[in-house]
Amino acid sequence: MSLSYFITSLPRLQRNQCLPITSEMFIKRLEYSIDCSVEIDLQLLLLLDHINNQIRKKTLLINNKLFHLIMRKFQYKVIHTAKSEFFKNFISFLVNLHEVIAVILAKEHRMNKKTYVYQLNGRFDSCSQKIMHFYDSEGAGISKRFSWYSKLKATILQNDFLLIEKYINTMKLNAMNRLLHNNLFSIDYIIFYYFKIIIFEREMIFNYNEGKKILDLILSYHSEELNEN
Repeated sequence: MSLSYFITSLPRLQRNQCLPITSEMFIKRLEYSIDCSVEIDLQLLLLLDHINNQIRKKTLLINNKLFHLIMRKFQYKVIHTAKSEFFKNFISFLVNLHEVIAVILAKEHRMNKKTYVYQLNGRFDSCSQKIMHFYDSEGAGISKRFSWYSKLKATILQNDFLLIEKYINTMKLNAMNRLLHNNLFSIDYIIFYYFKIIIFEREMIFNYNEGKKILDLILSYHSEELNEN
């Protein structure tokens, strides 16, 4: 199947509505339709999905340090080996976003610099070096680097988990739309689509009724697979 045909066959995704496809179904359809072995970006996407599956099963959450080590290696691999500019730029955005969230929470809980550096578990990525150098200053030396810093900080300080989660997801979606550059019939769009599903799936967890629909969809899908076999 051609890349364009595969992309046009994908159902439309809408936020706050029941998903017509899950990430698991999407990956299986992708592997069935496209030869992922010849594209480094699709290989990396499959690797990311494997990591996400381990997170869902809580395999990696047992060891926080192991989780960060695996994610750091994955992020480094994408940034340095991916051909997709969208993939590289979005992963770079996520690294920066997570670094900023970490320092905002650390300073809110009055964590001193030594403790902050220790809890990083050696994750000295992106803006970490600057944060460590200016940790004790207002904004940890990064408040002017990112235009979204102030609003993100204000949202986090409201201590409303759902509000924070949805705002961070909105930041991710806005960054994705900005970075895609209307490349609607490319590998960039496949990667974009996968991240979108992941974000929407996570948001469905916060809504019992919609979450149940997702579960029913997954169970129905596996039931069809068993019947076919």
